[in-house]
Amino acid sequence: MRLFPALKLSWIKKFLPRGLFARSLLILVTPIFLIQIILAYVFFDNHWNRVTDRLVYAVTGEIAIIVDLIENPPTGLPIYQVENLNKIYLELNSDFDPHGKLTTEQETFRGWGIVVGSALVNEISENINHPHRVSINMPGKEVTVQIAVNGGVLNVDVPLRRLFSSTAYIFLLWMGGVSFVLLMVAVLFMRNQIRPIKRLAVAADWFGKGRDVSFFKVSGSKEVRLAAQSFLKMKDRIQKQVQQRTSMLAGVSHDLRTPLTRMKLQLEMMGDCPDAAAMKHDIHDMERMIDAYLQFARGEGDEETQDTDLLLLMSRCAEAASDDVFKVSVSAEKEEMVVPLRAFAFERCITNLVMNAKRYADEAVITLIEKNEEIEVILDDNGPGITEELREEVFKPFYRGDKSRETKSGSVGLGLNIAQDIVLSHGGDIHLNESPQGGLRVVINLPV
Repeated sequence: MRLFPALKLSWIKKFLPRGLFARSLLILVTPIFLIQIILAYVFFDNHWNRVTDRLVYAVTGEIAIIVDLIENPPTGLPIYQVENLNKIYLELNSDFDPHGKLTTEQETFRGWGIVVGSALVNEISENINHPHRVSINMPGKEVTVQIAVNGGVLNVDVPLRRLFSSTAYIFLLWMGGVSFVLLMVAVLFMRNQIRPIKRLAVAADWFGKGRDVSFFKVSGSKEVRLAAQSFLKMKDRIQKQVQQRTSMLAGVSHDLRTPLTRMKLQLEMMGDCPDAAAMKHDIHDMERMIDAYLQFARGEGDEETQDTDLLLLMSRCAEAASDDVFKVSVSAEKEEMVVPLRAFAFERCITNLVMNAKRYADEAVITLIEKNEEIEVILDDNGPGITEELREEVFKPFYRGDKSRETKSGSVGLGLNIAQDIVLSHGGDIHLNESPQGGLRVVINLPV
């Protein structure tokens, strides 16, 4: 029993980006963003608010002196002289209106004015025991303070710079500017680090589809280079293994053809007899099986990938297989579907599937559908079909689902396996279903 069960944070995954570049960028941006929030909080809470409070305290004290001079004027010091001294030395434009009336409704502050206005109102309330009103004109950079004094109203215009420190703007600009520059530098570096990984992914995808990957070069960081070198070694081992398999079976085929040829010559010299005819039939079956094995071993061979009109290829296969007994039709959404393929290998794949349908049906339909960066090739026939439990087994080499089908039927048991091998070498997928026509449906999903 766990004392501290793990927190279930799987719900967070759906909000996270899926790409490596986006995730790496998120890892870089998140600490910067948190640091900015912390610095901004510390700055505004400790520095800017404190500076603002001190500025407001000084201005409030000056206004309190003006109020005291108006209420208790010194002998021989007129009000206008007090106003002139304030304007000259304190940058305060004061004006006493003995007939003025004070509006008691306080203005609602917005933006930066909230901090300045709130601090000024609180300071005046604590140090000047008179009704007052504060209004802020942010575009004009001016604050107006109205105080009820001796039945009149004292209007004092204070420059905003005496109450507001511009260090807040400077701090935010520097913090935002430096963060933006650092982010751009990080984006450039991350792109350079991600690019080799993308190239490796593309090369692996192309190699899985049987395409040429000679463009791929080892680059990037130490770990990415290690992965790229491992991929190239794996590619070389696979290609070498395929070549060795092909060479071995080609040699076996050559060695088997030599005694078969001698046997055929000996049978020709024996003349016509029932035993010779049976042996000739057996030798013919052996040659046909050797050809099928060699075709299976060759697979795609050394054929290069090239842009191929899939509709034209299907039409050619259908025309070659159609006769008076068996008909094949082709339908497509577009008049032209160009796909990078090894044309001869894929034509062999379709031919094997069509000939498999021809053995057990009298009609077949090939349909081409393009969707979601892939082309779906559907082959339907009206034959007896294959039961669901055997649809995976029939792709195994030398497997024949119907045990009553002997080799004389023309099937060696490699047709579907060769077709599957070719489709997989193109990065596609092949599976069997039940056809709407009652027979077998072969579905090939081919990436574009």
